[in-house]
Amino acid sequence: MSESEELLQARLEELEAGVPLEQAQINLPPEEAELLQLATTLRTMEAPERIASKVTEQRRALLALAQQQQTSQNSAVHAGLSWQALWAWLLGNKQWVAVGVTAVLIIVAGIGLWPGADTAVSPEATLSVADAATPLANQDEAEPSAIPALAPAASTASDTAQYTAFIPSLQTNLVSDAQHAALSQPTGLVEVQRADGTWTAVSYNTSLSAGQRVRTGNLSSVSLHFFDGSQASLGPNSEISLDTVDAQRAGTGFRTVVLTLAYGDSEHQVQFRHDSGSRYEVQTASGSGIARGTRFRVTASNDGAATYAVQEGRVDVTNANRTVQVTAMQQTTFTNSEP
Repeated sequence: MSESEELLQARLEELEAGVPLEQAQINLPPEEAELLQLATTLRTMEAPERIASKVTEQRRALLALAQQQQTSQNSAVHAGLSWQALWAWLLGNKQWVAVGVTAVLIIVAGIGLWPGADTAVSPEATLSVADAATPLANQDEAEPSAIPALAPAASTASDTAQYTAFIPSLQTNLVSDAQHAALSQPTGLVEVQRADGTWTAVSYNTSLSAGQRVRTGNLSSVSLHFFDGSQASLGPNSEISLDTVDAQRAGTGFRTVVLTLAYGDSEHQVQFRHDSGSRYEVQTASGSGIARGTRFRVTASNDGAATYAVQEGRVDVTNANRTVQVTAMQQTTFTNSEP
Protein backbone atom coordinates (compact mmCIF):
# COMPACT_ATOMS: atom_id res chain seq x y z
CA MET A 1 0.00 0.00 0.00
CA SER A 2 1.13 3.56 -0.71
CA GLU A 3 1.51 6.20 1.99
CA SER A 4 -1.75 7.93 1.02
CA GLU A 5 -3.63 4.62 1.07
CA GLU A 6 -2.26 3.78 4.50
CA LEU A 7 -3.30 7.22 5.79
CA LEU A 8 -6.83 6.79 4.38
CA GLN A 9 -7.11 3.34 5.96
CA ALA A 10 -6.07 4.77 9.34
CA ARG A 11 -8.70 7.54 9.15
CA LEU A 12 -11.40 5.01 8.20
CA GLU A 13 -10.52 3.05 11.31
CA GLU A 14 -10.86 6.26 13.35
CA LEU A 15 -14.35 6.77 11.92
CA GLU A 16 -15.24 3.23 12.93
CA ALA A 17 -14.00 4.04 16.45
CA GLY A 18 -16.36 7.07 16.68
CA VAL A 19 -14.07 9.97 15.75
CA PRO A 20 -16.09 12.81 14.09
CA LEU A 21 -15.66 13.28 10.33
CA GLU A 22 -14.25 16.83 10.63
CA GLN A 23 -11.51 15.64 12.99
CA ALA A 24 -10.69 12.61 10.83
CA GLN A 25 -10.27 14.84 7.75
CA ILE A 26 -7.57 17.02 9.37
CA ASN A 27 -4.29 17.06 7.37
CA LEU A 28 -5.78 14.76 4.67
CA PRO A 29 -5.18 15.52 0.96
CA PRO A 30 -8.33 16.72 -0.87
CA GLU A 31 -8.86 13.42 -2.71
CA GLU A 32 -8.61 11.28 0.43
CA ALA A 33 -10.82 13.75 2.34
CA GLU A 34 -13.49 13.37 -0.37
CA LEU A 35 -13.27 9.58 -0.19
CA LEU A 36 -13.64 9.76 3.60
CA GLN A 37 -16.76 11.92 3.13
CA LEU A 38 -18.17 9.34 0.66
CA ALA A 39 -17.54 6.51 3.10
CA THR A 40 -19.39 8.39 5.84
CA THR A 41 -22.34 9.04 3.51
CA LEU A 42 -22.55 5.37 2.52
CA ARG A 43 -22.57 4.33 6.18
CA THR A 44 -25.59 6.53 6.87
CA MET A 45 -27.63 5.29 3.88
CA GLU A 46 -30.37 2.76 4.54
CA ALA A 47 -30.37 -0.47 2.56
CA PRO A 48 -33.44 -0.86 0.30
CA GLU A 49 -36.08 -3.25 1.56
CA ARG A 50 -37.82 -5.78 -0.66
CA ILE A 51 -41.60 -5.64 -0.81
CA ALA A 52 -42.88 -9.10 -0.01
CA SER A 53 -45.93 -8.87 -2.28
CA LYS A 54 -43.85 -7.89 -5.32
CA VAL A 55 -41.31 -10.63 -4.62
CA THR A 56 -44.10 -13.21 -4.47
CA GLU A 57 -45.66 -11.94 -7.70
CA GLN A 58 -42.35 -12.00 -9.56
CA ARG A 59 -41.58 -15.51 -8.33
CA ARG A 60 -45.01 -16.75 -9.45
CA ALA A 61 -44.53 -15.28 -12.94
CA LEU A 62 -41.06 -16.81 -13.26
CA LEU A 63 -42.28 -20.28 -12.25
CA ALA A 64 -45.20 -20.06 -14.69
CA LEU A 65 -42.85 -19.18 -17.56
CA ALA A 66 -40.50 -22.04 -16.68
CA GLN A 67 -43.42 -24.48 -16.53
CA GLN A 68 -44.68 -23.31 -19.94
CA GLN A 69 -41.27 -23.80 -21.56
CA GLN A 70 -40.88 -27.24 -19.98
CA THR A 71 -44.32 -28.29 -21.27
CA SER A 72 -43.44 -27.17 -24.82
CA GLN A 73 -40.15 -29.09 -24.74
CA ASN A 74 -41.83 -32.24 -23.41
CA SER A 75 -44.48 -32.04 -26.15
CA ALA A 76 -41.81 -31.77 -28.85
CA VAL A 77 -39.84 -34.68 -27.37
CA HIS A 78 -42.94 -36.89 -27.08
CA ALA A 79 -43.92 -36.10 -30.66
CA GLY A 80 -40.45 -37.04 -31.91
CA LEU A 81 -40.41 -40.23 -29.85
CA SER A 82 -43.86 -41.18 -31.15
CA TRP A 83 -42.72 -41.00 -34.79
CA GLN A 84 -39.51 -42.88 -33.92
CA ALA A 85 -41.48 -45.57 -32.10
CA LEU A 86 -43.90 -45.93 -35.06
CA TRP A 87 -41.03 -46.23 -37.54
CA ALA A 88 -39.22 -48.75 -35.31
CA TRP A 89 -42.44 -50.80 -35.02
CA LEU A 90 -42.93 -50.82 -38.80
CA LEU A 91 -39.34 -51.99 -39.36
CA GLY A 92 -39.65 -54.64 -36.67
CA ASN A 93 -43.00 -56.00 -37.93
CA LYS A 94 -42.46 -56.19 -41.67
CA GLN A 95 -44.64 -59.28 -42.07
CA TRP A 96 -47.65 -57.65 -40.38
CA VAL A 97 -47.18 -54.52 -42.48
CA ALA A 98 -47.18 -56.64 -45.64
CA VAL A 99 -50.36 -58.41 -44.48
CA GLY A 100 -52.03 -55.06 -43.83
CA VAL A 101 -51.12 -53.71 -47.26
CA THR A 102 -52.39 -56.91 -48.89
CA ALA A 103 -55.70 -56.54 -47.03
CA VAL A 104 -56.05 -52.96 -48.24
CA LEU A 105 -55.40 -54.07 -51.83
CA ILE A 106 -58.06 -56.78 -51.54
CA ILE A 107 -60.60 -54.29 -50.16
CA VAL A 108 -59.86 -51.75 -52.88
CA ALA A 109 -60.08 -54.44 -55.55
CA GLY A 110 -63.41 -55.56 -54.11
CA ILE A 111 -64.77 -52.03 -54.30
CA GLY A 112 -63.65 -51.82 -57.93
CA LEU A 113 -65.46 -55.08 -58.76
CA TRP A 114 -68.69 -54.04 -57.02
CA PRO A 115 -71.67 -54.07 -59.45
CA GLY A 116 -72.12 -50.72 -61.09
CA ALA A 117 -68.50 -49.66 -60.58
CA ASP A 118 -66.73 -48.10 -63.54
CA THR A 119 -64.21 -50.74 -64.66
CA ALA A 120 -63.45 -49.29 -68.10
CA VAL A 121 -59.80 -48.70 -68.86
CA SER A 122 -58.91 -45.46 -70.59
CA PRO A 123 -56.39 -46.02 -73.40
CA GLU A 124 -54.76 -42.69 -72.58
CA ALA A 125 -54.01 -43.86 -69.02
CA THR A 126 -51.88 -46.89 -69.97
CA LEU A 127 -48.80 -47.09 -67.70
CA SER A 128 -45.72 -49.04 -68.78
CA VAL A 129 -42.80 -50.24 -66.68
CA ALA A 130 -40.42 -48.15 -68.77
CA ASP A 131 -42.36 -45.00 -67.84
CA ALA A 132 -42.26 -45.85 -64.10
CA ALA A 133 -38.48 -45.87 -63.79
CA THR A 134 -35.81 -43.49 -65.05
CA PRO A 135 -32.31 -44.74 -65.93
CA LEU A 136 -29.43 -43.27 -63.93
CA ALA A 137 -27.99 -41.56 -67.03
CA ASN A 138 -31.19 -39.50 -67.42
CA GLN A 139 -31.58 -38.47 -63.80
CA ASP A 140 -30.53 -34.90 -64.58
CA GLU A 141 -33.85 -34.45 -66.38
CA ALA A 142 -35.86 -36.69 -64.05
CA GLU A 143 -37.53 -35.85 -60.78
CA PRO A 144 -35.42 -36.97 -57.76
CA SER A 145 -36.81 -40.08 -56.09
CA ALA A 146 -36.19 -41.39 -52.58
CA ILE A 147 -36.47 -45.00 -53.86
CA PRO A 148 -34.57 -45.96 -57.04
CA ALA A 149 -37.32 -48.04 -58.60
CA LEU A 150 -40.78 -49.24 -57.62
CA ALA A 151 -42.55 -51.85 -59.72
CA PRO A 152 -46.10 -50.75 -60.60
CA ALA A 153 -48.96 -52.72 -59.11
CA ALA A 154 -50.46 -53.32 -62.57
CA SER A 155 -49.59 -52.61 -66.20
CA THR A 156 -52.75 -50.56 -66.75
CA ALA A 157 -54.84 -48.28 -64.61
CA SER A 158 -57.78 -45.97 -65.25
CA ASP A 159 -57.72 -42.25 -64.57
CA THR A 160 -60.28 -42.62 -61.82
CA ALA A 161 -58.62 -45.60 -60.17
CA GLN A 162 -55.09 -44.26 -60.42
CA TYR A 163 -55.13 -42.71 -56.94
CA THR A 164 -56.95 -45.54 -55.19
CA ALA A 165 -56.07 -48.89 -56.76
CA PHE A 166 -52.38 -48.17 -57.38
CA ILE A 167 -50.60 -48.90 -54.08
CA PRO A 168 -46.90 -49.86 -54.39
CA SER A 169 -45.70 -52.67 -52.17
CA LEU A 170 -43.54 -51.74 -49.19
CA GLN A 171 -39.87 -52.59 -49.74
CA THR A 172 -37.42 -53.00 -46.89
CA ASN A 173 -34.52 -52.86 -49.33
CA LEU A 174 -33.80 -49.80 -51.48
CA VAL A 175 -32.14 -51.90 -54.20
CA SER A 176 -34.08 -52.87 -57.33
CA ASP A 177 -32.03 -55.93 -58.35
CA ALA A 178 -28.78 -57.80 -57.76
CA GLN A 179 -26.87 -55.77 -60.37
CA HIS A 180 -27.51 -52.43 -58.67
CA ALA A 181 -26.61 -50.77 -55.38
CA ALA A 182 -28.52 -48.00 -53.64
CA LEU A 183 -26.70 -44.91 -52.46
CA SER A 184 -28.57 -43.54 -49.45
CA GLN A 185 -28.30 -41.09 -46.55
CA PRO A 186 -25.85 -38.71 -48.25
CA THR A 187 -24.49 -36.14 -45.80
CA GLY A 188 -22.45 -33.14 -46.88
CA LEU A 189 -20.82 -33.25 -50.32
CA VAL A 190 -21.36 -36.62 -52.02
CA GLU A 191 -20.58 -37.02 -55.74
CA VAL A 192 -21.22 -39.83 -58.23
CA GLN A 193 -19.24 -40.33 -61.43
CA ARG A 194 -21.44 -40.85 -64.46
CA ALA A 195 -20.71 -42.88 -67.59
CA ASP A 196 -19.13 -39.90 -69.37
CA GLY A 197 -16.65 -39.40 -66.52
CA THR A 198 -18.25 -36.28 -65.04
CA TRP A 199 -18.89 -35.98 -61.31
CA THR A 200 -22.35 -34.95 -60.11
CA ALA A 201 -23.30 -34.01 -56.56
CA VAL A 202 -26.27 -35.94 -55.15
CA SER A 203 -28.49 -35.17 -52.18
CA TYR A 204 -31.04 -37.98 -52.49
CA ASN A 205 -31.12 -41.75 -52.84
CA THR A 206 -29.50 -42.87 -56.10
CA SER A 207 -29.19 -46.19 -57.94
CA LEU A 208 -25.67 -47.28 -58.91
CA SER A 209 -24.25 -50.10 -61.02
CA ALA A 210 -20.86 -51.61 -61.77
CA GLY A 211 -18.32 -49.20 -63.22
CA GLN A 212 -19.42 -46.14 -61.25
CA ARG A 213 -17.50 -44.33 -58.51
CA VAL A 214 -18.58 -42.45 -55.38
CA ARG A 215 -16.59 -39.87 -53.43
CA THR A 216 -17.19 -37.68 -50.38
CA GLY A 217 -15.86 -34.31 -49.25
CA ASN A 218 -14.98 -32.87 -45.85
CA LEU A 219 -17.39 -33.76 -43.03
CA SER A 220 -19.37 -35.93 -45.48
CA SER A 221 -20.56 -39.54 -45.55
CA VAL A 222 -22.84 -41.90 -47.48
CA SER A 223 -24.11 -45.50 -47.34
CA LEU A 224 -24.32 -48.18 -50.04
CA HIS A 225 -26.94 -50.94 -49.86
CA PHE A 226 -26.73 -54.14 -51.89
CA PHE A 227 -29.50 -56.49 -52.97
CA ASP A 228 -28.52 -59.30 -50.58
CA GLY A 229 -28.60 -56.98 -47.54
CA SER A 230 -24.89 -56.20 -47.33
CA GLN A 231 -23.94 -52.58 -46.65
CA ALA A 232 -20.94 -50.29 -47.05
CA SER A 233 -20.43 -46.86 -45.48
CA LEU A 234 -18.04 -44.25 -46.83
CA GLY A 235 -16.46 -41.70 -44.47
CA PRO A 236 -15.21 -38.15 -45.17
CA ASN A 237 -12.68 -37.50 -47.95
CA SER A 238 -13.05 -40.98 -49.44
CA GLU A 239 -13.52 -42.50 -52.89
CA ILE A 240 -14.69 -45.98 -53.81
CA SER A 241 -15.50 -47.68 -57.12
CA LEU A 242 -18.03 -50.41 -57.84
CA ASP A 243 -16.05 -52.88 -59.96
CA THR A 244 -18.46 -55.84 -59.84
CA VAL A 245 -22.02 -55.82 -58.52
CA ASP A 246 -23.96 -59.09 -58.58
CA ALA A 247 -25.36 -59.39 -55.06
CA GLN A 248 -27.56 -62.47 -55.49
CA ARG A 249 -29.54 -63.42 -52.43
CA ALA A 250 -29.07 -66.72 -50.64
CA GLY A 251 -30.78 -69.54 -52.52
CA THR A 252 -30.82 -67.70 -55.86
CA GLY A 253 -27.13 -67.66 -56.75
CA PHE A 254 -23.66 -66.60 -55.66
CA ARG A 255 -22.99 -63.12 -54.40
CA THR A 256 -20.08 -61.34 -56.13
CA VAL A 257 -19.33 -57.79 -54.99
CA VAL A 258 -15.93 -56.24 -55.73
CA LEU A 259 -15.13 -52.69 -54.57
CA THR A 260 -11.94 -50.64 -54.79
CA LEU A 261 -11.19 -48.05 -52.11
CA ALA A 262 -8.93 -45.47 -53.77
CA TYR A 263 -8.44 -43.48 -50.56
CA GLY A 264 -10.25 -42.71 -47.35
CA ASP A 265 -12.24 -44.75 -44.86
CA SER A 266 -14.97 -47.35 -45.36
CA GLU A 267 -16.93 -49.76 -43.16
CA HIS A 268 -18.57 -52.94 -44.43
CA GLN A 269 -21.25 -55.23 -43.01
CA VAL A 270 -21.52 -58.36 -45.13
CA GLN A 271 -24.39 -60.84 -44.96
CA PHE A 272 -23.16 -64.30 -43.99
CA ARG A 273 -23.37 -66.99 -46.68
CA HIS A 274 -23.05 -70.74 -46.22
CA ASP A 275 -21.95 -71.32 -49.83
CA SER A 276 -18.30 -71.30 -50.85
CA GLY A 277 -18.78 -69.49 -54.15
CA SER A 278 -19.84 -66.09 -52.83
CA ARG A 279 -17.39 -63.31 -52.10
CA TYR A 280 -17.36 -59.71 -51.00
CA GLU A 281 -14.01 -58.13 -51.81
CA VAL A 282 -12.57 -54.70 -51.02
CA GLN A 283 -9.42 -53.86 -52.95
CA THR A 284 -6.85 -51.14 -52.32
CA ALA A 285 -3.72 -50.04 -54.18
CA SER A 286 -1.56 -52.46 -52.17
CA GLY A 287 -3.83 -55.44 -51.48
CA SER A 288 -7.33 -56.80 -51.05
CA GLY A 289 -9.60 -58.38 -48.45
CA ILE A 290 -12.28 -61.00 -49.08
CA ALA A 291 -15.14 -61.64 -46.64
CA ARG A 292 -18.11 -63.99 -46.80
CA GLY A 293 -20.00 -62.72 -43.77
CA THR A 294 -18.44 -60.28 -41.38
CA ARG A 295 -18.09 -56.68 -40.27
CA PHE A 296 -14.83 -54.90 -40.99
CA ARG A 297 -13.23 -51.54 -41.76
CA VAL A 298 -10.80 -50.57 -44.51
CA THR A 299 -8.69 -47.41 -44.65
CA ALA A 300 -6.40 -46.42 -47.51
CA SER A 301 -4.03 -43.48 -47.94
CA ASN A 302 -2.69 -41.84 -51.07
CA ASP A 303 0.78 -43.35 -50.52
CA GLY A 304 -0.59 -46.89 -50.90
CA ALA A 305 -0.76 -47.88 -47.22
CA ALA A 306 -3.90 -49.79 -46.21
CA THR A 307 -5.37 -51.16 -42.99
CA TYR A 308 -7.98 -53.92 -42.62
CA ALA A 309 -9.58 -54.03 -39.15
CA VAL A 310 -12.14 -56.76 -38.37
CA GLN A 311 -14.89 -56.32 -35.78
CA GLU A 312 -16.75 -59.59 -36.43
CA GLY A 313 -16.03 -62.72 -38.45
CA ARG A 314 -12.96 -63.13 -40.65
CA VAL A 315 -11.37 -61.42 -43.64
CA ASP A 316 -8.72 -63.01 -45.86
CA VAL A 317 -6.29 -60.19 -46.66
CA THR A 318 -3.84 -60.61 -49.56
CA ASN A 319 -0.75 -58.51 -50.27
CA ALA A 320 2.00 -59.44 -52.76
CA ASN A 321 0.83 -63.07 -53.13
CA ARG A 322 0.72 -63.52 -49.36
CA THR A 323 -2.61 -64.08 -47.58
CA VAL A 324 -3.30 -63.71 -43.87
CA GLN A 325 -6.52 -64.42 -42.00
CA VAL A 326 -7.62 -61.45 -39.91
CA THR A 327 -10.21 -62.41 -37.30
CA ALA A 328 -12.42 -60.45 -34.92
CA MET A 329 -10.67 -57.67 -32.96
CA GLN A 330 -7.56 -57.95 -35.15
CA GLN A 331 -6.13 -55.76 -37.89
CA THR A 332 -3.33 -55.79 -40.44
CA THR A 333 -1.52 -52.89 -42.10
CA PHE A 334 0.73 -52.95 -45.15
CA THR A 335 2.19 -50.58 -47.74
CA ASN A 336 2.56 -50.73 -51.48
CA SER A 337 6.31 -51.27 -51.16
CA GLU A 338 6.09 -54.44 -49.06
CA PRO A 339 7.15 -57.69 -50.80
